[in-house]
Amino acid sequence: MRRLWSDFDTDWQGFDFPAYSLRHEGFLRELAPVAEQCQIAVVTVDAYLEWCASEGLDPWDRDHVIGYAGEGCETFLDWPPPPGDPCWCGNGPRYADCCGVPMALTPLREQYLNQLLHTFAAERSWRTSRQLILEKPELLGTEAREVRARMRRQHAPDPSALSALDELDGLLDRCEKVGIEQAYDELLDWKASDRREVPKELARAVRAAEKSAARAKQKATEQTWAACVAARQDLAETITRLARPPGERSYGWRGLCWAHMSAFQATHRFAHLEAAADALRTALRALDGETALQHEIREEHGALLRLMSRQAGLADTLADTLDHVVRLAQSELDACPEHDRAPYLEALADTLQATFVRRRSRSDLDRAIELRRLLCAAREAGPGPTEPTAHAHQLGELGMALRDRVMISPNAHDLNEAIRALEEATDLAGLESQNELALLSNLGSCLRLRYEFYGRTGDLDRAVAAHEKVLAVGSAGGEHLAYALNNLGVAHLTRHGRTSDEADVRRAVELLGRAVERTPPDDPVLSERLHHLASAKVAYALDEGRTTDKPDAEPASRLSAALEAVREFAATAPADSVYARFLPVWRSLLLAERWRIAGDPVDNDTAIAEGEKALGVLGAQYVQRPRLVDSLAHSMLARHRRLGSDDDLERAAELFEFALAVPRAQWPALPAQLRGLAQVLLASGETGRATETYRLASGHAEQGDLRSRFAAACEWAVWAHGRGAADETAEALAFARTTARLVARVRLAGGAEAARRFRSLAHLAARTRDELARPSPGGSTPVADMDTIRDLLGTAARELPGPRAAQGAAAAERLLRLEKSSLDTAGSGSGRGALRAAWAELDRVLEDLENGGKP
Repeated sequence: MRRLWSDFDTDWQGFDFPAYSLRHEGFLRELAPVAEQCQIAVVTVDAYLEWCASEGLDPWDRDHVIGYAGEGCETFLDWPPPPGDPCWCGNGPRYADCCGVPMALTPLREQYLNQLLHTFAAERSWRTSRQLILEKPELLGTEAREVRARMRRQHAPDPSALSALDELDGLLDRCEKVGIEQAYDELLDWKASDRREVPKELARAVRAAEKSAARAKQKATEQTWAACVAARQDLAETITRLARPPGERSYGWRGLCWAHMSAFQATHRFAHLEAAADALRTALRALDGETALQHEIREEHGALLRLMSRQAGLADTLADTLDHVVRLAQSELDACPEHDRAPYLEALADTLQATFVRRRSRSDLDRAIELRRLLCAAREAGPGPTEPTAHAHQLGELGMALRDRVMISPNAHDLNEAIRALEEATDLAGLESQNELALLSNLGSCLRLRYEFYGRTGDLDRAVAAHEKVLAVGSAGGEHLAYALNNLGVAHLTRHGRTSDEADVRRAVELLGRAVERTPPDDPVLSERLHHLASAKVAYALDEGRTTDKPDAEPASRLSAALEAVREFAATAPADSVYARFLPVWRSLLLAERWRIAGDPVDNDTAIAEGEKALGVLGAQYVQRPRLVDSLAHSMLARHRRLGSDDDLERAAELFEFALAVPRAQWPALPAQLRGLAQVLLASGETGRATETYRLASGHAEQGDLRSRFAAACEWAVWAHGRGAADETAEALAFARTTARLVARVRLAGGAEAARRFRSLAHLAARTRDELARPSPGGSTPVADMDTIRDLLGTAARELPGPRAAQGAAAAERLLRLEKSSLDTAGSGSGRGALRAAWAELDRVLEDLENGGKP
C-alpha cells in the first residue's frame, strides 16, 4: 500500500498516520519474499477518505485502513514487477532504486519527528535523540519545518506539548546552523543558561538512571532493579530540587513509577506497586493547570490502583490493603476535576467489589454498583463518541455486580437491570476476544438465574442460545473451553428439568462429560463439574421419556452409569460441601428405580434408608425435594406390599400428603402423587377417599403430564370394574379416552421421538383391556371402549389422511404452544382457561377424525 507525499501534506495536515513506514533502506531484502506472497493494493488519500465518508467510519482507525485495502481498493500490483519496469510510484527508476517494496503508509519525516519528540521531550534521552537525527538528516530542512508547524497547530490546546515543541525547534535550528554534534555538545550549556553547574548535576543523574536501567534490562534481578529504582529516585529528586520546568518534574516521577513497576514484574513485591502509585501522584501534582498530560497520568494512576486492588484481593496477607486502596482512590476522586473522574471511579468500583468478594459486605457492593452506574452514564453522556470496548466493559461489570447483589438479596429490579446491561455490553463488544465471550457467558448465567427465580421458559431458551454461541466461537480450544462446555451443559440440564425433553439431557451428559475430561485432577472446580455430570446422568437414568430401543439407552445401563457418576463425585466432594447433600438424594432415587426394574429387596430397603437420610439434609427450598418425597412414598408403599408393615403404609400416606401440599402448578408429577395416595387409601380400606383421589388424578386435564394421568385413569377403571362400579368404570374410561386423544395428537405432531416417548402407554392400554375383559360383579364388560382407546394409542393416529391429519396437526401445534406457555403462567386462571379451550378444540377434531368425517 502506498501513501503519496503530496496528498499527505495537502489532506492530512501533518497528523501522524497510525501505520508503519517501510521503505527500501535495509528492509528490501527481508520484505521482498513476504511481498511475493501478498496482494499489494495502491491506496490514495482521496479514495480512502471518500470511502470512509461513505461508510461513516473514522479514517484514523488502523483497522479501517486495512479493511479498505483488503476490500474497497480496486487497484492491485503484481509483485514482484519485471526487473526492467519503472517503479510503481511513477517516478521512472527501477523500484529497487526508488521506493522499494510498496508498503509505505506514512512519510519518513513525520514518523521520525514524532519519535524524536518522544525521545527528546518525554524520555529526556538526549543521546538517543542525537543518534536519530544523525541517522535521519531529513528531519532538518524546509519540509520538516513545515511538518513541525502543523504539529504545533495540532497540539495547540496542550501547553506542555507546545513547550516540548519549542525545545525541539530550538535544538533543530541549532543543528542546522552549527551541525548536529556541536549542537548537542552545547545542549547542556544551552539549557543551563547562566548556571553551568546545574545541568552537569542533572546530566550525571540522567546518565546514572540510563545505565542502571540498561543493566536491569540485561540482567533482571532483584538487585539490579533495586539499583534502577534508586537511580530513578535520585533523578526525580534532582529535577525537583533544581526547580526544573513542570513537564520535566512530572517526567522524573513518572520514570520512577516505571522503575517500580518493572521491579514489581521481576519480584512481585506489593510494596513496589504502592511506591509506583505514590510516584504517579507526585508526577500529577508537579503539573500546572489542566493539560492532556494530566489526563494521561490520571489514566495510568487509575489503572495502577486497579492492579493494586486485584493483587490485594488475591492474597490473604494483603486483605487490609484493600481499605488503603479504597482511601487512595477516594482521595484522588475528590481532588480531580469533574470531567476527568472516570479513572478513579473505575478504580474505586473495582476495589469495592474486590472488598465485597473477600468480606461479603453489602455496603461495599451497593457503593460499587452506584459507581458503575455513574461510569456508564458518564460514558453515554460524554462530549465525544463512546468507545465501544470500554463502555462494554463497564456495562459488563455493572451487570455482574448487580448479579452478586441478587444472589444475597433477590429482587427482580436488579436482575432485570443486570440482564439489560449485559445484553447491551454484548451488542457493543461483538465476539472477538475472551473478554467479550465472557460477557455473553455471564449473560447466559444471568438468564438462567432469572429462570430459577421466576420460571420463564423463554429465559432458559435464551440462556442456552447464549452459551451455544460462546461454545461455537471458542470451540478451537484453550483454557476457557471447559467453562463453556460446563455452562452450556448446565443450561441444557436445567431446561430438561423444565420441559423433560430427552434431547436436552442427552446433550447435557455429553457436554458435562467433555468438561470433566478437560478439567485437571487438581483443579478446585473438578468437584463441582463432577456434581453437574452426576446430576445429568441421574436425570438421564430417571427420564420418564427415555427410549429403550437403543443398546446404550437401556434402563439398567443408564442406572449403572448414573450410580458410577455418583460414586466418582462422592470421592471428590468435601464432606461440608453444599453439593454433598445431594448424594443420598441421588442414591435413593436411583435405587428406587432399580428396584422397580429388577425387584431386588435390598435396593428397596436401601432406597428408603437413603431417602430418609436425604430428607434430613435437603431443605424445602431445593427443587429436588418434591421428587424425593414422591419417590420415597412409593418405595414405602412397595415395601408395605412386600412385607405388610402398617408403619410403612402410614409413612407412605404421610409423605404423599406432604408432597401434595407443594403448590401443584410447580410439580408436574401431581397425577402420580395422587395415584400413589389413592393406592395408600385402598390399602387402608378408605374406598370413598380413594375414588375421589383417582378422580382428581385422572380428570384434572390442566395439571400434570399425560402419561401419569392416563395410568391413573386405567388403574381406577380396573379397580372400579373389579368391584362392579359400572358408573365409575365408565367415568375413568372417559378420562382415559380424553388423555389418549391428546397423546395421539402429540404423537402425530412429534414424529418418531414422541412415538417412543408414549410407547409404554399402548402396552398399559393392552393390559388394562385384558383386566376389563374379566367378569365383573356388575356384569359389564367395557372392552369395546378400551379397544377404542388402544387404537388411539396405536398406529392409527399416525396414519390419518392428509387433509384431516393437517387439520389435527394444526390443533395439536396450538395445544403444544399453549402447553409450553402455561408453564410460564403456571397456576394462573388465564393459563388454565386457554388450555381448557385448546383441549376442547382438539377433542372435537379428534372425534371427527375417528368418525371418518370431515374436520
